[in-house]
Amino acid sequence: MPFPPAISILIVDDEPSNVVALEAALASVDCSLVTAHSGLDALKCVLAQDFAVILLDVRMRGMDGFQTAGLIRARARSQSTPIMFMTAYDPSGARIQEGYRLGGIDYIYKCPWPWQSIRRWPRRSPKVAIGVATGGQASPQPRVLT
Repeated sequence: MPFPPAISILIVDDEPSNVVALEAALASVDCSLVTAHSGLDALKCVLAQDFAVILLDVRMRGMDGFQTAGLIRARARSQSTPIMFMTAYDPSGARIQEGYRLGGIDYIYKCPWPWQSIRRWPRRSPKVAIGVATGGQASPQPRVLT
């Protein structure tokens, strides 16, 4: 009888299609994927088990990702759980620092367009940023997928 994976990842996003996309992206990773569709659901998950990392949407209805992260950090057992913030919309990048202030380890820009259309864009198009490269710097710069 095989043992379940020792690593659990919590995916928190109120948009079901984003959850499905993340599950597909992580399908090849030997881990247990747990999903929550709200900040409150995420808090219940964190109370029930420990996670290797939490992928947390910033803009959710009700309790947003920053409020959720603050409550996760308030619990001693989950203070050091890595949190990667995700957003599909933050044109100014002003909220990135808020994520890092709350102990986030990364701030990822989700792509709102189908991957097929991205591949057709010109190589020099900086329109889709999908991640943040911190490199230990105080002010991270977005990575651009071209």
